[in-house]
Amino acid sequence: MWRFILVTFAFLGFAFWELSGGADYAPSENSIQARANDPAPEVTVAESQPVEPPAPERIELPETTKPERFQITLASVGEMAEAGAAQQTARTERVEDKARFLTRPKTNEDNAVLAALEEGGAAADQVKRHWPGAIELFEQQASQAELREQAEAAARSARADMAYSDIRYITASSANMRGGPGTDFARVGSLGEGAEVAVLGRADNGWLELEVVTTGETGWMADWLVSDPAR
Repeated sequence: MWRFILVTFAFLGFAFWELSGGADYAPSENSIQARANDPAPEVTVAESQPVEPPAPERIELPETTKPERFQITLASVGEMAEAGAAQQTARTERVEDKARFLTRPKTNEDNAVLAALEEGGAAADQVKRHWPGAIELFEQQASQAELREQAEAAARSARADMAYSDIRYITASSANMRGGPGTDFARVGSLGEGAEVAVLGRADNGWLELEVVTTGETGWMADWLVSDPAR
């Protein structure tokens, strides 16, 4: 069997060789073998010459001037800045005057300033020019002091007209008054032994609502810190 296969392959090879031309075989003109045997064409590269860039063209632009309105605006801004700096300096001086008079004790000069204010006229104007911040401070203090005196006078007058029905005294060496009937409430004041108080009311837990006779302050205190009612 294997001999038959060898003879068959040999016959097929010989037949293919004869069909392709045998010993006279030559590739056709347009075949791949013919193109592969042709010499490569010569390529000539032209030498490039450097090209100089064109010179830049200079264009003359017309001169422009800033509008007058812009210059006026800058001047206005400068004036506003100067005015703002002057105002800031004045405010700083007033604050320094206040701080200086707050942190030092009253002197004869301070008393003279107050006297000039009360007198009025040219003396007051001169003092205000030299001490603007201090004058404002003194005016505020004088107004607050006047209001405080008026309130205290009204309280004293009201207490004098009120007839307390239950006057007692503090028996402890130091007792705290609180904002409500119990220790859970905030402390509102403290009274020493012998302080005179008026009983305004009584809570179920035994705490008394008191008013200090001399000052008019009110608060709550446990009844065992207060003397018994007068009989």
